[in-house]
Amino acid sequence: MDDVFDIMTDSSYDRTKFQHSSMWTDMQKYNGSIDFMYTRDYNMVEPPRRQPHQIGVQGGFLVVRPNKEDFEKFVNVILSGGDYKQGGGWGGKLRFGGYYGSGTIQGLASYYYGHLEPNRDIELNRCYYNTMVDNPIAHNDKKNTSMCRTLEPDLKCQDCRKTKLEEIYSVHFTVCGKPEWCHLTFKLPLCRDLFIEWHKARTSLERDWAERYPAYDPGVPGVGNGTDHRSKMRINFGGHCAPEYSPMVFPRLNSEIERLI
Repeated sequence: MDDVFDIMTDSSYDRTKFQHSSMWTDMQKYNGSIDFMYTRDYNMVEPPRRQPHQIGVQGGFLVVRPNKEDFEKFVNVILSGGDYKQGGGWGGKLRFGGYYGSGTIQGLASYYYGHLEPNRDIELNRCYYNTMVDNPIAHNDKKNTSMCRTLEPDLKCQDCRKTKLEEIYSVHFTVCGKPEWCHLTFKLPLCRDLFIEWHKARTSLERDWAERYPAYDPGVPGVGNGTDHRSKMRINFGGHCAPEYSPMVFPRLNSEIERLI
C-alpha cells in the first residue's frame, strides 16, 4: 500500500511505475496533484446506461488527501443540493448517479472529482485494489448480447477473477462472500485462496496475542491450548471453521495492564 501514499505525498516518486495499478490514467502524462484514489463499482449499473466516469466510486476503499477547502466544498455541494435528481444523480443532466449509494459518498465523490474538481484523482485498477473478484462481462439475455461493464470494445476487459493472488493488495469480500461463512467449495478458486489468506491473517494475530498473554486460549489449533482436528476445514481455515465459524476471542487483560491503561 506504500505506493498509494507515496504517489500522493512524495514529489520525487516515479509515477510511471504506477501505470500497472491505474485503471485508465496515462501516468506518463499525469503531472498534477493527486488528492483522491479509489476504485469504481461497475456492477451497480448495467451498461451502457452510464459512461465509466459517471459510475460511482466503491465506498469500501477511499484514499483522500486531507484538505479543508475540499471538505468545505463538499459541504456546500450537499447543502446547495448539487442539482441532485432522484434516479439521475448529482449534476442533473450530468447523471452522476442512478445506482446504489449515489445519494451519498459513492455518487457524491464521483461527481466532485469527476466534474467539479477534475484531474486530481486516479481510479485504481479494481483487480488489484479493493478487488471483488467480479465478472467483467454483462449479459443481456433478451437481446442475447454481451459487453464489458467498463464499455471496452470486443469484450477485451480485464477479468479480476483470473488475477494472481500475489498481485492483489486489498480485498472487498462481497461477491466471494464473507470469511466467517466458512465455505469449503468455491466456484472461483481465487475466492478460496483469499479466504485462506484472511484466516492466515487472523491466526497470525492470535499467535501474537498468545505470545504476549500466556493465559490467552482462542481454542483453535496451533494457538494456545487449542487441539488440532485434522479436518479439511480446520487445515484450510486455521481452525476457525469446524464446520461452523468460531468467533474471534479477544485476550483478557490482566490487572496490571488494566491499571496502566
